[in-house]
Amino acid sequence: HLVDLLIPELENYMQRDRFSINGPYDIYSIYFDTIDWQAFYSKLNGNQRRQKFRVRSYIANPKPDQNVFMEVKEKNSDTVNKRRTPVFFDDAALLAKGQPIEKESPVVDEWRYGVLRNSIKPKLLNSYTRMAYASEHFPGLRITIDQDLRYTMTNRLDFDQPTQTAVWAHETIVLEIKFDR
Repeated sequence: HLVDLLIPELENYMQRDRFSINGPYDIYSIYFDTIDWQAFYSKLNGNQRRQKFRVRSYIANPKPDQNVFMEVKEKNSDTVNKRRTPVFFDDAALLAKGQPIEKESPVVDEWRYGVLRNSIKPKLLNSYTRMAYASEHFPGLRITIDQDLRYTMTNRLDFDQPTQTAVWAHETIVLEIKFDR
């Protein structure tokens, strides 16, 4: 109910970003982790320095030649950085197995290292809908509102799997304020 009150106020100062012009959009992320869930437990333990790998798509069933995003997200004390690169879905599947792809990118190199050195594999698919706002007056400021938070455990790179609402997420909305300075 607070979001219903917040959105009209927010729209007095910010505009829907280019992805939210027609309303909320879907996000699908497959998180990779080690066999003993090092990234998960690092977050749970509140480690101030941690890293996670995910593949993100904005469609549930990307075709082999459609882009998905290979991402590396790091937290170092109070700073969170995300590095990403678009790759074709077919290339993401190869990279997830540690195989080389033709694209040159530091993110691709980090992914291959993670897969080959740390044996990271698909562990969890989460999905949600997002409404995002940006500001003309404050470049680099973004506010996102995520809802319908869903997940499933997985061992494959497949965004189109049945999911369920997380118990903690029932009627929960995640609001993030993102800025680059």
